[in-house]
Amino acid sequence: MVSVKRLASYLSLLLISFPYVGFIPNFDTQPLFVLPLILLTFFTKFSIFSVLLFVSLAGIFLLGTLVNIDKHSARSLVHFCALIAYFLIYINYEELKRFFTEKFFRVVIYVYLAVGCVQLLFVTDFLTFLTSRSKTEALLAFESGRGVVSLTAEPSHFGMTLLFLFLAYYLAVKIGSPKNKMHHIAGSHIAVLLASFLGVILLSQSIYAIALFTILAFYVLFTERKYYVLLFLVSCCIGVVLYVLSLTIANLRILEMLQLLWLQPSLLLEQGAFARLMNIPRTLFGSYLFWPYGTGTSNPDAVYFTISTPIGDFYTSIRDRASGGLLEFVLIYGVFGLPIVLLFICVLLCLVFVNRSVLSVYLLLLLTIAGPVVQPILAALVIVYVRSGLYRIK
Repeated sequence: MVSVKRLASYLSLLLISFPYVGFIPNFDTQPLFVLPLILLTFFTKFSIFSVLLFVSLAGIFLLGTLVNIDKHSARSLVHFCALIAYFLIYINYEELKRFFTEKFFRVVIYVYLAVGCVQLLFVTDFLTFLTSRSKTEALLAFESGRGVVSLTAEPSHFGMTLLFLFLAYYLAVKIGSPKNKMHHIAGSHIAVLLASFLGVILLSQSIYAIALFTILAFYVLFTERKYYVLLFLVSCCIGVVLYVLSLTIANLRILEMLQLLWLQPSLLLEQGAFARLMNIPRTLFGSYLFWPYGTGTSNPDAVYFTISTPIGDFYTSIRDRASGGLLEFVLIYGVFGLPIVLLFICVLLCLVFVNRSVLSVYLLLLLTIAGPVVQPILAALVIVYVRSGLYRIK
């Protein structure tokens, strides 16, 4: 008979892996994963220090909300769920680790890809009723050349989800056989890498996700005993696929962006991916303007400003939302969000300087600029990376 503890552990990891699937309206990332994690906590032993740390951060967070209460909405509860998620995943790590396997994430990745392929080739709104977004939004995204959504809210979220899931798969491989190198069983691993990468390129077509996944793919292939031949073959394979597609698909987004980069780079400033690329300077400047109490979560007032770049002036604005990353806590909650951000940044920076781990730098990059604040997959990645000791991998 399956125990309640094991069932709660598996359900937690399943909901973490499908964070956009749910029935709560107006929320892209569904907080349902918190419920089995809370249940699992009753079966878990945890230290007083972790509880005190969470209570301190939660107290600061709530104080920041109350001080600026007239500028906050229900979205603050979602941010609080993000804080709870990191804490619950941290204290339940030993239970979740049982199901944090390469087999689990391989299946999850292929499910996302299968749904995406059906949406691309046959029914564009296939299974979109499982998310909070309407079918119309999925159809509009596809018709505008932005790709398909699979089991997420929008194409860019799909691309980032594939990235997070492959990184989880890679960490699971390292946990399962830390002494083995990837090329010893290269076939299945490289198949997952290629499938995920091509899914980001062809299905989500998110330039932002493609850029970040490219960095991850090169890191994985480069660090596994300098496997240059495989790196070259993978690059050639992707190049051939893109070339063939350029002959058959006229509006493939990545090819359009490459053409703009070559012929009219200034037009890239108008793309949403560039706004995400400039997320850090935008968020920091907005945090400075709304210091010390932040924008709140229901501030309609936008601030317009210009950032000079090598390819031209980037005209942008910011209000009560960043383009992703934990820096949004500082933008929205001001001085009260700073301790939350500094905690994660300091932990990863210590790992960077102590062990000179490239993966620590990459995770710090993802935490800072990528994905929504409430992203349980990224939370799980950071916690697993730190608690499992994988930061010793350079």
